[in-house]
Amino acid sequence: GFRFPNIDEAFGLFGFFPELSTETSNAYEIGAKLRTERASANLALYWMDVEDQILFDHEIDGAFGPSPMNVNIDRVRHRGLEFGFQLDPLPWLELHANYTLDDSQIQHDSITGLDGKRLPITPLHRGNAGVRFALPYWIELAAETRVIGSRHLANDLRNEFAKLPAFAVCDLGLSWRPRIGAHLELGFQFWVRNLFDH
Repeated sequence: GFRFPNIDEAFGLFGFFPELSTETSNAYEIGAKLRTERASANLALYWMDVEDQILFDHEIDGAFGPSPMNVNIDRVRHRGLEFGFQLDPLPWLELHANYTLDDSQIQHDSITGLDGKRLPITPLHRGNAGVRFALPYWIELAAETRVIGSRHLANDLRNEFAKLPAFAVCDLGLSWRPRIGAHLELGFQFWVRNLFDH
């Protein structure tokens, strides 16, 4: 794969940076899927090596003080797994969950010496789990929980500061999907997001 710098990255805040190279990558993925009448599951493992990954570095010093700009990081490794399943034990009950392990690490950086550092904002662990009830008259009730693991702050490329803490958010939903004729279904949804205000 490859990606050219976009306009914001190429021009930056203070002018054109012609030394920004094209980002290239080699990606590998293997997975499996299971499908039965009442259950489904997916598993994928992936590995991606990115050369010259384009990243905004605010810690670069210029002639007159800090000079943040987009730079190329020599080599960044992204590896992990994704797992998800859906189970329908009863005609009116659905259980589902997803989990992602996302290990993103700078392998080599000749500009600012970030070798071995984790990419900010990307949590190592994240996932969600939910349940859905199908009631009469096309009514559905749903509950969903999303969990995000601890992660480094935005722009903390050196991993120097305390991580943002892990958190979980719960949502509740109510939907009504009446069928109008043979080929038309309407959908109305009402959700309470972040029920416990976390």
